[in-house]
Amino acid sequence: MADVTAQVIDISVERDELEGKSLTFFIGDTMYGLPLTNVLEIIGVQPIATVPGTPAYVKGVINLRGGIVPLVDVRLKFGQMPREYDDQTNVIITVLDDITVGLVVDRVSNVIKAEAVDTSSLPEFSTVNNNRYMTSVSRVGDMLVMNLNCETILEDDNILHIG
Repeated sequence: MADVTAQVIDISVERDELEGKSLTFFIGDTMYGLPLTNVLEIIGVQPIATVPGTPAYVKGVINLRGGIVPLVDVRLKFGQMPREYDDQTNVIITVLDDITVGLVVDRVSNVIKAEAVDTSSLPEFSTVNNNRYMTSVSRVGDMLVMNLNCETILEDDNILHIG
């Protein structure tokens, strides 16, 4: 799989062409997938203005072509140890219900098509881990992809109301 360090997704592409495709990225050694219909573009880390009184995983806001975009560090959101941002760190600019949010990830991987992968429902663990952020698990070659539910990640703790 070739790594993608920067890519702009043309949102004028017919929405049907994006259906069934996911952008994959890594947090540590775990690969995650995000529906391509929620992705606007991928950028490098920009200067971040912190916002007092927000959860630790809300890193602050950036100025993206004149618009204020809140940033969520997915690593921290998932309860993992912080990691210094480097040249592989990417911000996936997402949109949900006309709200734009940047998701900070360790590195972006590539785009996968649903028909090219084997997807299964999530196993039931317990009420302690109810998998509210994930929709399914896919197998891509030797890798497992944890498919994310963009809506639950962004609506949690009113992230959508920051920007």
